[in-house]
Amino acid sequence: MDGTFYTETPAGMRIPSAMQPVKPAVRLRHADNSISFVWSATYYVNEWQTEYRSKLEGFDDEWSGWEYRRGRDYTNLPAGDYVFLLKTRTISGPEGEDQRYAFTVWKPWYASLVAKLFYLVGFAWLLFILIRYFARRLRLKNQRLESLLSQRNAATARGRNEIAGLEKYAGLIQHSMQPSATRLARAFPNSFVMNRPMSTVSGDFFWVMTSGERTLIAVGDCTGHGVPSSLRTAMALSFLDEIGLRSDGMNSSAILREFRKKLDDTFRALPESEVLQEGIDISVLTIDRAVRTVQYSGAASQCFRVREMSDQELNRWENGEFKPNEGTMVSGKHLLETVYGDRIPLGMHPGADHEFTQHTWKLERESSYYLFTDGYADQFNGVTGRKFLKKNMRRLILDIRNYPMSRQKEILSERLESWMGNAPQTDDIIVAGLRIE
Repeated sequence: MDGTFYTETPAGMRIPSAMQPVKPAVRLRHADNSISFVWSATYYVNEWQTEYRSKLEGFDDEWSGWEYRRGRDYTNLPAGDYVFLLKTRTISGPEGEDQRYAFTVWKPWYASLVAKLFYLVGFAWLLFILIRYFARRLRLKNQRLESLLSQRNAATARGRNEIAGLEKYAGLIQHSMQPSATRLARAFPNSFVMNRPMSTVSGDFFWVMTSGERTLIAVGDCTGHGVPSSLRTAMALSFLDEIGLRSDGMNSSAILREFRKKLDDTFRALPESEVLQEGIDISVLTIDRAVRTVQYSGAASQCFRVREMSDQELNRWENGEFKPNEGTMVSGKHLLETVYGDRIPLGMHPGADHEFTQHTWKLERESSYYLFTDGYADQFNGVTGRKFLKKNMRRLILDIRNYPMSRQKEILSERLESWMGNAPQTDDIIVAGLRIE
């Protein structure tokens, strides 16, 4: 505190000063931020009646009142610049000149600029360490995820290859079990089979068996696609082979009943919830040249029959008296009839005693029969997204009725490709046609 209330001349003399010199400035450490002021006046007349008032600028908002006290204490002053002001009033009345004492309380070391820089550097370093830590954790996690993903992809690829191999093998078995179109051509030279599965294996099947003068033909559609559906087709073909070998005297309705019985026996061991998901739509056509009859029965399926109209039907048609039934179309003197099977698929209701409808006609030359699954009519158009529909299929078959069956197969394939465009095939497709000659 030396030198606070005096000035020093160039000659080195110290001259007392009533006012605090500007220099040197008084600076207190933060640890010394408690300070006491004590004062007295040089007026000695009734000195005890001299009054004082004070104010610490930077801390007090107002001056203190006039009082006789001769000191004042301040503790824990915050860092900052302060000026202590003191006024004196003697008994005679006049106020003395303001006395000033300026000082500064330094900030604590932890609030200094150096400390703040240290904090900033420490925070940045801590942030860097945390970022490195979490980045490493994230990197390790990503590596684990990539490893798991690689393992899953490898397992998926193995599974896909195994499924592809299984489908290929199942397709070979299915192909070996399913009769070829050649067998139908031996019985009916003017015939075709259009078999277009969605993949290697198919849920649709074609079956034909000839015994003497009698030929049995069946086209079916099993529930679903892929290997499970192909197993159902193998089962169906096996049942049909067994029934066909002892079908003498059995009409098409009896064949379906026997087929259904075998399905019931097979599905009886399955839970009811699974049985309700198992079903087979099937058409059975029998042609007996010995008795010259054609029979048809179906389960949730249809058959197209194309024939020439009789003279009586033609006259009635020309006179506007002939009223075609549902699913019937007329073109010139030819008639396409839609023969409906029973609206119940096989295998859906085990144990049900259902008598399938029997359709019987005389064997007529130049009459044609078409058995099919729903894949052709349900195919979506590549532009409009609409289905082809059975009415358009009927119209197409009626329009190409005069072509040989081999050419009809080509036209049906070309029309299907044109209709599909870029759209994928939506279902397995089988269309079989024959003409009685």
